[in-house]
Amino acid sequence: TNSLTAEIVKTLENAYRDVRIAFSAEVVRWCDAGDVDFYALRDQVNEQLAQTDGASMDPSVVPSGGLLVPTVGVGGHCLPKDGILLWWRRLEAGDPMAAHSLILESRRINDDSPALTLGLAQETFGPLRGQHVTVLGAAYRSDSEDTRNSPSLVLAEGLRAAGAAVRLHDPYVRPGDQNLRRAGLAAIFTNDFEESVRDAAVVIVATGHRVYREGLDTLIAAAPQSVGIVDACNAWRPEVLTSRGSRHVGIGRGARAPSDELVAFVADAFRAVERGAANEVHGVAASLNARYAGDESSRADITEIRRLAATCVTGCSLPAPGQVTSPAPHAGFLPRLTALAVHAG
Repeated sequence: TNSLTAEIVKTLENAYRDVRIAFSAEVVRWCDAGDVDFYALRDQVNEQLAQTDGASMDPSVVPSGGLLVPTVGVGGHCLPKDGILLWWRRLEAGDPMAAHSLILESRRINDDSPALTLGLAQETFGPLRGQHVTVLGAAYRSDSEDTRNSPSLVLAEGLRAAGAAVRLHDPYVRPGDQNLRRAGLAAIFTNDFEESVRDAAVVIVATGHRVYREGLDTLIAAAPQSVGIVDACNAWRPEVLTSRGSRHVGIGRGARAPSDELVAFVADAFRAVERGAANEVHGVAASLNARYAGDESSRADITEIRRLAATCVTGCSLPAPGQVTSPAPHAGFLPRLTALAVHAG
């Protein structure tokens, strides 16, 4: 294909993943406030969308459905920047439609996740000022040493600001990692697992490393008996933690089954978002064509963009641009991204 289409597709694949994570984050926050099982909701909604995967039950599976798996946040070098990169020329030109962008709003929603994870820990286990808190996982992705834009580092900074005595552990990250140094966290980082959790009142599992997922008994043996565990990365089923007698809370781990009405609402809300994202990419492509496509052969076509993006192994299936239909709010809840999609449409 031509270079303009290729660049749009590359940035879109990451930007739309960011959108789906942000939509899932909005839904999980509502679920956590109402004690609803997000993972049961996720699987039923994705089944309605014909976009299923096995990531709810198996944390080693890369999520690829419509609703993804919201965790402590979104890091790495791709997702935090590619939506902005896709929009960059329009932002540079002061395009007023940026205020209604699902892609840009998704960045703000995902950037809120570390602080909300901290809030979940405080709501469950009380104020953390003066408490020893361990964050397990400094890398932004499981079984990796990559700390670029890691939300775990933002979480650790937030914990320190809240007055907690923080330890940060990762088996793969080097103690001299440049991002640890840049964040001022090198002094609280260790590769020694037992030392990191020995005095912990609360342990937040922020990165789903296999060594953590398979080492629950090691964690419980090494930590104080009264330790509270926050599963912020879908590491364990709640019943597994309960069977070990541990105090625990997890993102999306409510006890109530989702109602049929909630499932239908979230599916319709997601359909509005995916249509809104398609409309937004169509608008971006039209703007770039007008400024940079010198002839027909160098233009980016939305149909070709959608076709190529759909080959992404982590899922990037967009509908054709068109009218956006908004569902009525459910119990007062309407995701911000759904409202933006309707407004922009």
